[in-house]
Amino acid sequence: MSLRVVMLACAATALVSAGAFAEARTATPRCEQTNFRIYFQHGSAVVDDSARDLLAAAERDVSACRYAELRVMLDPGSGQAFARGQAIRAAANGRAWNVVRLERRSALQRAAFEGGPDYAEVTVTPNVMRSTNDLITPNAGV
Repeated sequence: MSLRVVMLACAATALVSAGAFAEARTATPRCEQTNFRIYFQHGSAVVDDSARDLLAAAERDVSACRYAELRVMLDPGSGQAFARGQAIRAAANGRAWNVVRLERRSALQRAAFEGGPDYAEVTVTPNVMRSTNDLITPNAGV
């Protein structure tokens, strides 16, 4: 099996899972932390419809909370980190977030998933989170 076939299968599974996740999360808003991944086409910073659905479902979960934070962890080595972070920020602009953080994924995470599909790790939480890594800057990955 070629790497391309495996990657396409992973992407297809993620899309199906994303739809099921979004449907399951549309029930009752609750103030709980949610983690999920937003996948990108290689070399792209476009947030697709399934990612928008995930963000909308996560936003509904914290809509009644007094505080809501969006944390996006990206791989600065992709060369698209800043653009992807800004695309996610724009897609999640449907609610007034108290804090939006764009941070680097750790080197260990980057090494573990190297060669796999490009993604951002997203955390939506009603809690104040401590910044763990340097914020992504426009020059990240250059």
